[in-house]
Amino acid sequence: MFGGSKLENVARDAPLRLSVAAKRAFPDGSMTVSGLRREAARGRLHIERIAGQEFTTLNAIDNMRELCRLQPKARKPVNVETDRENSSSQLSPPARLLSRDDAASYCSLSTTAFSTWVRVGRLPRSIPGTNRWDIKSIDHALDQLSGLELQTDTSPLDDWRSKRARQSERNS
Repeated sequence: MFGGSKLENVARDAPLRLSVAAKRAFPDGSMTVSGLRREAARGRLHIERIAGQEFTTLNAIDNMRELCRLQPKARKPVNVETDRENSSSQLSPPARLLSRDDAASYCSLSTTAFSTWVRVGRLPRSIPGTNRWDIKSIDHALDQLSGLELQTDTSPLDDWRSKRARQSERNS
């Protein structure tokens, strides 16, 4: 077979036995010969049978990977601002609570990536007892991740109360 250094220099269009191609294209061992055969049966991998031996190329594996690449689901993105503007012409108010899929789409993430971000604390968890995410809490978390200052709309009365509270804390 091929030695380690010769395998590194093999041309991408050179025929390789399925076992060698699987090891070369998937060095972590995640793809086997039987997996390559399954992909060929599904029409996603070109295999040549020469003298009873099965061969493929690294280019053919690249093409298979392109065909196997998951495409994001075509979903209508959630646009809060547009929904708010159009809410007067609609019967129902804009959705504030989002399902996992809608929240992931809102964040421009896959559902898996969204779940990972929630698990590691980048994004908030769902509202307790539900499978819904509050769009405002998602916005707040994304603003913090982006380093954006949150603009709070406070009334003059709220400003006065905050100032008085700070003064009374200093005096106590």
